[in-house]
Amino acid sequence: MNIESLYAPVSIGETSVVGSHCMLGYPKEARISAEQKMPGSPKVGSRMIIGERCQLANQVVLYEGVRIGDGCVLEDRVRVGYDSTVGAGTRIAYGAFVCDRVTIGANAVVAGFVCDGTRIGDRSTVMGELVHE
Repeated sequence: MNIESLYAPVSIGETSVVGSHCMLGYPKEARISAEQKMPGSPKVGSRMIIGERCQLANQVVLYEGVRIGDGCVLEDRVRVGYDSTVGAGTRIAYGAFVCDRVTIGANAVVAGFVCDGTRIGDRSTVMGELVHE
């Protein structure tokens, strides 16, 4: 199986900077499993979008369907799960693990672990583990 063919299309703002060893548009586990069972014609993944003036540090992993608003900073080793949205001006701190289908508002600061389906409001600060659904 050629996993590179499963990666989703990615749009990056012209004024954004992406560090080294980042993975963008990484496929959902369900699409990888489907390709393993029936090789040959994987469905195209959901487009991943990075806005303008964003800074992605090193070893950032963004799954398919992720939308990053303008002016965001994602520090080293951040992971953002599929179909998540990060509002404009938000900072995600070193090593944060944001799971799938998470919505983070504008001008927020997030660190630690955020579980699936969480909603974080504008101008919020979340540090530590947010483990409810």
